[in-house]
Amino acid sequence: MSIRKKLNNVFATLIVFFLIIEFFDKEEKSEIVQDSIKEKVVIYHPPKRLEKEKEKYYDFLVPKEGKTLNISNKNVAKTYKRRSLEKKFPNGYSVTSDKEVYASTAASTSKRLYFVNAYLNGYVPYQANSVWQPLQLLRTRLKYQYDMVQYQGRSDVWQTSKQSFSKLRGDCEDHAIVLADWLIGLGYDARIVLGEVQFKGQKRGGHAWVVLFEGNKEYILEATSKRKWNQLPLASSLPYYYPKYMFNRRYFWTNQGSIYTVKYSGKKWKKSGEFLPDEPYYPDLNKHALYVETQPEKSKVRILNIKEKFHQGIRLRTGRYYIEVSKKGYNTRKSWIDINDQELHIKSSLSPLV
Repeated sequence: MSIRKKLNNVFATLIVFFLIIEFFDKEEKSEIVQDSIKEKVVIYHPPKRLEKEKEKYYDFLVPKEGKTLNISNKNVAKTYKRRSLEKKFPNGYSVTSDKEVYASTAASTSKRLYFVNAYLNGYVPYQANSVWQPLQLLRTRLKYQYDMVQYQGRSDVWQTSKQSFSKLRGDCEDHAIVLADWLIGLGYDARIVLGEVQFKGQKRGGHAWVVLFEGNKEYILEATSKRKWNQLPLASSLPYYYPKYMFNRRYFWTNQGSIYTVKYSGKKWKKSGEFLPDEPYYPDLNKHALYVETQPEKSKVRILNIKEKFHQGIRLRTGRYYIEVSKKGYNTRKSWIDINDQELHIKSSLSPLV
């Protein structure tokens, strides 16, 4: 074999060798790129991390997923992730056992069915020291509007509290949800009642309202009323409300007696269902510490929209608070602050009087 042929064979062997190395090198680089992509997915979409930090992703615009327990026989009913039910019952339906209702569902703005308790998902616009402030806000802020007008012909749509505040409109159950959810967040025993009503000069029809239990008294709070309230009306003074069902965040009651009753407690009201949310967290029920550093020192700090007296580290529920800082010889300073999902440290400096 000539020297030239030998050289050609060597060069051919080298070329094949380098091609093989390049091929495996590309494969290795390809694997690295793929691993890098997968790693990025893990970094930006970590299910476990999201689970730990669920409080930061709490969505007030969506009702709570969950199921309902029949207290009598311990059977459990579900609605979510069942599109067939949503098509069959576009306006919701009642869940019964042996002809006894122990839960009720309603259609959301997304056309999903949720248990009615799920719409009380813990939204509190701001803290208040009485029932009057929520009532006043509803009277002046929320406009009454039928679902058929707002949702293009849909006859019955339920909104969460946050949705009603964002849209600034809703019908009777939307008003009732806003008021009841807010009052529950403030620590009141408030419940939504479903039934019928016959206002003066009007036909009798379906309605939703709020009943407030305070001490041994029961009050009806008409969330849709746009008149100025002078006093909270006792339920016993309003016989034209005809209650059938009642619920709060956790339980569902059925009226086992006459719908002409003016009492919302007692043996005739049966606690028939218990709502079991998949996520039992409600932001407004958590409390977080507040610390206010003042300049000059020893200035007086007051929280004007609650009854509690301020002290460093006072634990407050999620919501808005109106803070006043004052001291003789200085201009008083007032401002709104928000308590969210962690303790809050703020600084407040006062300017001397001129």
